[in-house]
Amino acid sequence: MIRRILLTALAASLLLSGVSSMASAEQPDRLLADFDGDTYGDWKTTGTAFGDKPMPADFFRSQHMTGYLGKGAVYSSPANGGDGAVGTLTSPEFKIDRRYLNFLIGGGNQLEQTCLNLLVDGKVVQSVPGGEGNSVFWFSIDLTPWQGKTAQIQIVDKSSSGWGHVNVDQITLSDQSKIRSYPNPQMNQAMAALAHHSAANGNDSWRPKYHFYPQSGWMNDVNGPFYLNGYYHVFYQHHPFSPTFGKIIGWGHARSRDLVHWEQLPFAVWPEKENGEVACWSGGMAFDKQGQPVLFYTAVLDWPAKTPFVQSAAVPADADMIQWKKHPANPLLPHHAKGEPKFDPNWRDPFGFKVGDRTFIVVGATKVGMPIYEAEDAALGKWAYRGFVFPEDAECPNFFKLGEKFVFLSSAFQEGVKYTVGTFDLKTLKYKPETRGVMDEFRNFNGVYGTGVLFDDKGRCIFLARAQGGRNGFNGYLILPRVLTLGDDGYLRQQPVPEIESLRDQHEELRAAKVTAEKPLVLKTKGECLEIVAKLDPRGAKACGLQLRRSDDGQRFVSIRYADGQLDVAGTKFPLPLEKDQPLVLRVFLDRIAMEVFVGDGRHVVTKSITPPETDLGVALFAEGGPMSIGSLDAWTMKPAPIVRNDDPPK
Repeated sequence: MIRRILLTALAASLLLSGVSSMASAEQPDRLLADFDGDTYGDWKTTGTAFGDKPMPADFFRSQHMTGYLGKGAVYSSPANGGDGAVGTLTSPEFKIDRRYLNFLIGGGNQLEQTCLNLLVDGKVVQSVPGGEGNSVFWFSIDLTPWQGKTAQIQIVDKSSSGWGHVNVDQITLSDQSKIRSYPNPQMNQAMAALAHHSAANGNDSWRPKYHFYPQSGWMNDVNGPFYLNGYYHVFYQHHPFSPTFGKIIGWGHARSRDLVHWEQLPFAVWPEKENGEVACWSGGMAFDKQGQPVLFYTAVLDWPAKTPFVQSAAVPADADMIQWKKHPANPLLPHHAKGEPKFDPNWRDPFGFKVGDRTFIVVGATKVGMPIYEAEDAALGKWAYRGFVFPEDAECPNFFKLGEKFVFLSSAFQEGVKYTVGTFDLKTLKYKPETRGVMDEFRNFNGVYGTGVLFDDKGRCIFLARAQGGRNGFNGYLILPRVLTLGDDGYLRQQPVPEIESLRDQHEELRAAKVTAEKPLVLKTKGECLEIVAKLDPRGAKACGLQLRRSDDGQRFVSIRYADGQLDVAGTKFPLPLEKDQPLVLRVFLDRIAMEVFVGDGRHVVTKSITPPETDLGVALFAEGGPMSIGSLDAWTMKPAPIVRNDDPPK
């Protein structure tokens, strides 16, 4: 936040870069329009988009739109002929005599189509589109270059199709900005939206307490995680304007020293208008020859997409890797510019990896296979096409060495995350799969999806992904980071990082107990944030398992049920044959909306978002058709791991 300080005339002159016409002391705000009246007053309209008067406050309340002040606001199109209506609303002239123009804005994010324009001497000098949502939030224009000049405000709706309208309220002149200013000014609106939605939505009983999630907005694929200088850095697809997919997407950023306690940072990668970008979609990373991380992303140049995607990159702009800037060689991979076959124009999700002293990128969603490129310079700005590494293709490819083998992960909408394990020939750059599996038995876009891996200073391969689900402004969270290993049978194993055990609190244990078919065994432990490790002997029962988030009367619960060689985790069923004396081993994490179930040694995992009633907090073991023996059970309540929201602009 810009801080107010008392300045001498000389200091004020230096601060304002010689703008002598600006006052050295703050003046009261000057209201230009609050749209609380029955008419627009002296404002002039053209077309039909804005009608003849502001929309009343009751309308916004009835539509659950937030941020509006007073008795009315500008809201184009819907009430005045539908989204196809066009027009302008223009203010009387006024003199610029304060440093900032502050206003609330929302609506469609369409440059020069649904926007608020600042006109100086009759020309548009600044244009601010809506924030891709019906709620409004503050935006500020720095008026320093135009002090003392005559200006007008023009609210514009030129969108004749699609989701096109603009919402505006409370326009004021002020000596103080309503929003924070970031080194990349194009992030200002996104960060203002995050702050607005976070304040408006607050907390609710679904938001996790020890999983990472953004303070508001839509979280999607994990992008380019890495470990360096004592920090784990994780990036993720983030649309800050609403809890669903939107046109404008950047890379959210968080870091942690222990993979348990997280610090949310400002956006790392954000679309830049001067590069023609409207969104920065998913990707990966690699370290350059100097050991600095390079983030690879897909640059979307229009949406809905008519122009082929390109693959670009960002590099650190400071030693702490909080600020990032675009790679000077962008775009690194234009569409069909390296002699490749005709890939799908929406090819995307570049993933970087190293083998020895060679650095490669693979790209997904080409619809003809997975191409591979090799870096030709130390800064990872020049790339050569090397053919196809693998004939299969999907979103979010991850390709990396694990032990003596290579692993290929891919995300595929209703199929979830699939993997193969095999060999990679460095001479031919061809990959040959040997085993196939899935990373999560809940094979759904809303489950584990959009994956990333990193290798830390302990030599561990850490697997990361997001799961979606949420309400009241948030949608999506980071699964518990998992250590990924390769079993002797050639299949992957996953277990949560041991650091998560630092959150264990109150403990309950059972040893050598039995559960009869007539009566479930209810634990003393209850709550919305738990860890449970159970070793069960199912041989005496036809069915058995756990009831989680159980109501006091036992009528409602989330079930983990084993019967007839099949495990059913909250409706997700898969074969799980057990040997004669083999126990059923379950490790369960509950964190409000998040449920993660690790089976046995981690060959099978189920991750789901659950939404039971807030009052259902119990845990019970049950058996059907005979008794079940409990070899051991340990249950812990889990302490929260509050997220530090460090969204201050870097100095």
